Amino acid sequence: MPKPKPDQVIRHEIVLGRSERELIRDAQTMYAIKNVSNIGVEILKDATALAAFWVLFSRFFPGLKFVFSPQANSGEILDSAVNQYASWEQERRESGRYEEGASTLFGGVFNFLSNLIRPFTDPPEFGTFDRETPGSDSGGGQF
Repeated sequence: MPKPKPDQVIRHEIVLGRSERELIRDAQTMYAIKNVSNIGVEILKDATALAAFWVLFSRFFPGLKFVFSPQANSGEILDSAVNQYASWEQERRESGRYEEGASTLFGGVFNFLSNLIRPFTDPPEFGTFDRETPGSDSGGGQF
C-alpha cells in the first residue's frame, strides 16, 4: 500500500546568535588558512615546485630572473631566490629605477609590492639598539 501524502508541512528553523555566527566565521577562516598553508608546505617540500613558484613569481617583476642549479634542494633554492631577489632590489634602487617607478601608477603599485616583500628578504635585527644607562631620566633606548 503506498504511503499517503502529508497533509501538513512542518518547517524547522534554527537561528544562530551573533556569537555563534562569529564562531562559525572564525572556524571557516581557520579552515581556509589551514588549506592554504598545507599547499605552501607542500611547495616548500618539493624542490621542483619551489623553483616553479619562483620562476612564476619573477614574471610579475620585470628584469628579475631566477637561476637555480638542477641539483639544488628546497633549502638551497629558497636561499638562492632570497639572495637573487635582494641583489635585484638593491640594483634597482641604486640605478634610480625605484624613484622613476614611483611617479607612475603601475610603478607605484610595483614599488608597494616589492616593499611588502623586502622584510622577508632582509629582516631587521631585533634587540640591536643602544640602551641608555639604567636610572637615567630619558626613559628608554635609542633605535
